[in-house]
Amino acid sequence: MVTAKNSKAILSFLLILSFMFGLTVPALAAEGVTQTDGISIKLKVGSAQMTVNGNPVAITAPFQKDGTTFVPLSVITKSFGASLQLKDNKVITLKYLTHTIVLTIGSKTAWVDGQKSALVSAPVVVKGVTMVPLRVVQAFGATVTPNAATKEIVISVATSSSAGTGSGGSASGIDSDAGKTKIGDSYYGWTMNYPTGLVQSYQSANGDSLEFRDVAKDYYLAILVEEATNALSSSEVKEEMLSYFFEKETLISYEPAIQTGEDYSKAVSKDSTTGYFYQYRSFQANEKLYTVVFGKKTTSAAELEKEVGILNSFRTTFDPKDEKVKDLTAVADGQIAFEHDDYGMSVELPVDWWKDEDAGAYPFYYSGDQDAYLYAKVTSLVSGDTLEKWVDRRVERLKHLFDTPFYKEIERKNVTWNGQPAILLKISYSNDTKNWSDEYQLFSLAGNHRFYAEFSYFQTKKSEYEPMAEKVLDSIRIDPAVIDENIGYIEDSTDILDATATTSKTSKKFAFSVTLPQHWTGTSKDFEGGNVQYNDYGTTFSITVIEQPADLSAAYQSVQSLVQNKQQTAAGFKMIENGNVTIAGKSGKRIVYEEELNGTPYRNILTMVDHNGNLFIIEQIYDLANGSAFNLDLLNKAAQSIQFQ
Repeated sequence: MVTAKNSKAILSFLLILSFMFGLTVPALAAEGVTQTDGISIKLKVGSAQMTVNGNPVAITAPFQKDGTTFVPLSVITKSFGASLQLKDNKVITLKYLTHTIVLTIGSKTAWVDGQKSALVSAPVVVKGVTMVPLRVVQAFGATVTPNAATKEIVISVATSSSAGTGSGGSASGIDSDAGKTKIGDSYYGWTMNYPTGLVQSYQSANGDSLEFRDVAKDYYLAILVEEATNALSSSEVKEEMLSYFFEKETLISYEPAIQTGEDYSKAVSKDSTTGYFYQYRSFQANEKLYTVVFGKKTTSAAELEKEVGILNSFRTTFDPKDEKVKDLTAVADGQIAFEHDDYGMSVELPVDWWKDEDAGAYPFYYSGDQDAYLYAKVTSLVSGDTLEKWVDRRVERLKHLFDTPFYKEIERKNVTWNGQPAILLKISYSNDTKNWSDEYQLFSLAGNHRFYAEFSYFQTKKSEYEPMAEKVLDSIRIDPAVIDENIGYIEDSTDILDATATTSKTSKKFAFSVTLPQHWTGTSKDFEGGNVQYNDYGTTFSITVIEQPADLSAAYQSVQSLVQNKQQTAAGFKMIENGNVTIAGKSGKRIVYEEELNGTPYRNILTMVDHNGNLFIIEQIYDLANGSAFNLDLLNKAAQSIQFQ
């Protein structure tokens, strides 16, 4: 249970109101970016051609909008060879040497090497081409220099193989391994001849993807492995091959295995923007699909064919006794090691687990079936605090968050972890008393900081994940000295808080005031705009002002009708109350109802009152699981504190 602030059902109701009354729901803001130097790229706004080390390359013309220069994504993927992965047709992950950048089309928030950053403008898609702010290239260590005389933008990019791999290690100059003439992977079961002259530039965390390049960027080699427990048809193999194509890559030919007369299917492609030709070979063996890609910057597919000896050497076997093979596997005993540099942290997880690159600064890992996760967080140790006091507060906080039927007795024990005293909690909780989750929470002190980790899983997978929980937590290693060096003061806003502390807010335009708990998080604080929303875990408090509706009684009725219509459409809907109420000395209407959102039952106490010709909608929303006496008291006090001037 990552105790982030929660907003839940209020959003959908506000969106409905926005259509009815023209309200706008405010967007969230974002934060900062990075830099370095190297390969010369020159381009101009409005020009459909750039040069890379003096060689002309056709591109979609860069453009300017609101002071921001946008360039096609191919400037990054093709000019200096960044790898690209696309998720849900909008989340773009770019990897180059030691850098990983995650962008989302339409969002100004980016993640640069695990750190949240702000873009001046969001990436956009124009006529099918993804365009990104020029500033993105700086996150890969590039320098951007405008040339006023030529009106060119000069981008310099590092190409040094010593800069590292996409998996966080240093780049592997594999030619230096004396006596080794082949490479392979003992876990995935393949071998091939050494790609002489190439450098390993990327390896995925679990080792199912490997890439090699030469320093001049004239050659490219990739080995890609997917699970394929069922045999794939020729068309399915072709689809998999096409999924690996770069943005401007086009298919020239495809021959299924039955046609090649070999144990592989073969495809040839061309990328007119980079001058590369590629040959793909896909092998079905060992309940896997192996795809090997060899590319060369050349004039024709025939010229590429002359150098495919490296492809001919690929085998879907691995002999552990062959001392001439360098084993590049990232898997040991079915486990893979993940690292988090800022914490000096490493952890071993099963091979199907993956790191959530969109999770921000804190390391977050999911099981392959997404029924379990591991999360870690570092915060500052406050003077006078102790491990025991910290855990005592957490136990009290958990009891404040959940109503009694929705959690079970908390188990607590002292353990030794990372050579230090630690405390382990085990909790079980549910959002509906039907579907339960177990969670192991680890607490330990690390220098001037505190380290926290949680391992959680659905109880339906208890037999699989319960035996793993303490083993995984025990495998975590951190370096307190690294944490103290890299991490400054970080307050844990969910821990040391005074639940009785309040803050008063006023609106001059709408002539009202309200008193709110200081620890609530304001996701919309536009008091003069009439759109206010504050959240805590599992609870939401909001005030929405419908400004000067033409007919107040009709506005009342419209909101009531919206709720009543839910009776026909909403899962688990129950009308609890529908009647008159007095709030801040004014007569109004109150509707209390329950429904389910994504299987989680919640209650909304919706109060309507008019003041100075404006309609106020006050909502107290809480998941039933979080309807503890503590949470209900805070919501009720906030509603009762409203005063009209």
